[in-house]
Amino acid sequence: MSQEDLPLTYAQAIYQMSLEEWSGWLATVQQRLQDDAPLARLLASTEVGATEKQRRLDALFPADASPKFRQFLRYLVDKGDIERLNDVIVSYLHVVKRGPAVLVAYVTSAVTLTADERRQLEERLRRQFGANLEFEFYVDPALLGGVRVRVGDTIIDGTVAGRLDNLRGVLVTK
Repeated sequence: MSQEDLPLTYAQAIYQMSLEEWSGWLATVQQRLQDDAPLARLLASTEVGATEKQRRLDALFPADASPKFRQFLRYLVDKGDIERLNDVIVSYLHVVKRGPAVLVAYVTSAVTLTADERRQLEERLRRQFGANLEFEFYVDPALLGGVRVRVGDTIIDGTVAGRLDNLRGVLVTK
């Protein structure tokens, strides 16, 4: 291994270790909640106070869990989203599989795009956002026509529904 490759090798090792830690902690908490359905219901309840929830949540944490991990789960409980932990874990594993540097373009169209339309759209978006861009395609007939693309915080709305909403906004303000 060359000296130039060494920093990247170390960085990849750190990344992998952090993934393994969080994956293990998430799996432990997930299993504990599945094994203790009354506790899971208590943490999701709107009738139980925050102090009691936090006290009970503390018993779920793996002994070696980091403060950031504990803070994250406390946040889920505080926001009433602990019931979504399984979905969070599935999404987390999806992100882990793709890696940290991959952008995803979520493309929603009114009708299914042809292979040629997809290819042309992918080429244009890769020129704009980079060659590592990945794509997820969805169909939503409510768009009436056109395509909406979301890449990170950027939204490109070329839909008929979007244009009608814009027009409605202009007409209402006049």
